[in-house]
Amino acid sequence: MIQILVTKDKKGINKIIMKPVVKFFCVVSLIFAFILLGEGSYNLYTSLSKDNSYPIPSLVHEKSGSDIEIRISNEIGISKVVYKWNDNGEQMEYKGGGRNIISFELAIPQGNNVLNISVLDVEGNKTKFKGIPVEFSNEDTIKPRISIENNNGKLLITATDETELEYLTYQWEDGEVIKINASEEDKKTIKQEINTQKGNKKLTMVAVDKAGNENTQTKTISNKNNSYPVPTLTTEVNGNKVKLKISSGVEIDKVLYSWNDEETKEYKADNKMDVSFELDIPEGNNTLNVSVVDVEGISTNMDEVSIKSADAEDTTKPKISIENASGKLIIKATDETELDYMTYKWEDGEEVKIQPKAEDKKSITQEVSVEKGTKTLTITAFDKSGNQEVVNKKIVGSNGAQINVTYSDGKFIVKVTDEYKITKIQYTLNDEEFTINDLPQDAKEYEFTIPLEEGVTNYLKVNAYENDLMTEYKGKKTY
Repeated sequence: MIQILVTKDKKGINKIIMKPVVKFFCVVSLIFAFILLGEGSYNLYTSLSKDNSYPIPSLVHEKSGSDIEIRISNEIGISKVVYKWNDNGEQMEYKGGGRNIISFELAIPQGNNVLNISVLDVEGNKTKFKGIPVEFSNEDTIKPRISIENNNGKLLITATDETELEYLTYQWEDGEVIKINASEEDKKTIKQEINTQKGNKKLTMVAVDKAGNENTQTKTISNKNNSYPVPTLTTEVNGNKVKLKISSGVEIDKVLYSWNDEETKEYKADNKMDVSFELDIPEGNNTLNVSVVDVEGISTNMDEVSIKSADAEDTTKPKISIENASGKLIIKATDETELDYMTYKWEDGEEVKIQPKAEDKKSITQEVSVEKGTKTLTITAFDKSGNQEVVNKKIVGSNGAQINVTYSDGKFIVKVTDEYKITKIQYTLNDEEFTINDLPQDAKEYEFTIPLEEGVTNYLKVNAYENDLMTEYKGKKTY
């Protein structure tokens, strides 16, 4: 894709006199730019900002069906992009992360619209662009899209539509057709996680939108176990190069990768189950995104990898996370390079210091007991470069919800209790997910029944919440 970048000279008091050769070069450049625009490249947009005492970003866009792609570049790192559709639209943000080039796609609303965009760089300079007129026809002739991903051994089917979905169905060969209707909360997307089946089985998926447009996909899923094989990714950094090693239980068709959410590139794997290749590391601190697509067309998104070039200055703070584990807290600090230490302290209590183990300098994990009542926990993490992260968290001392499940007359009987308050209950029976939304206010006890399906082994998972504390139950019953 052709990129056209336009920079503006800073206005000064003295008049600048251009030499003939410079004038000739500029005229030729402009002619070349107009030719490219006429060939269907990105549309170039100019800034409305009057003060250009700082480098002005360049914005180009391209419409593709029901979406518009925005591409912005700037000499100064981009902090965020603020945008909204029309004058009365909701203001939204896209994080730039300090990158010099960013691109993202937006769904176009129905009718005639104007897209308003402002760019804020990392030095606080704000640039407002002229509104972009974008039209999208009310006549819907576009089919929904279907994708399928490997989600920790299960298959995640996703149907999307630019307007409104009606339903999604899936079926294993001659098995029952399972139908999922679009929810009131999100009519453009339907997601369904399903278990795989042993052997070579055909999976048929159908997505239908409100206009009656239909998309049908059939895939043959080869599986030796109860869960779909999950690829593994390891990386080895040597100077300014990184080596990627990927292993999979299914032949790999291709590997997709991108640096810092920029252009996605492809590595052809030639149907091998183990592949490795090297990439040049861009200058500075980077994020590498990798997804693996196997020969069945199923993609797996791998964990994000943080990689910096050999000469990059470490300015990234450590990350801190807190999890509940049966009434205790698991606090964890991680860093992309090397941690120095982590501390935690309960309000006016003693500060406890933990250093990383020799075998893993990038993470520190500590289990912390919780007392009854509400107290503030302060956690601090330092890396070897002196970067610091601090988290203050109010902790309500509780063991969380308790889940008791019994069986009677072809039903699971589920009883949830909590000494404070049950805030949410979710459960999954086999592949179907449910949420109980009609909980009594300040409920400390709730009981409900779940009918089993006959002739099969029923798998039940129940998640009960006390605010951020989650308790999980898993069980099965053949009926």
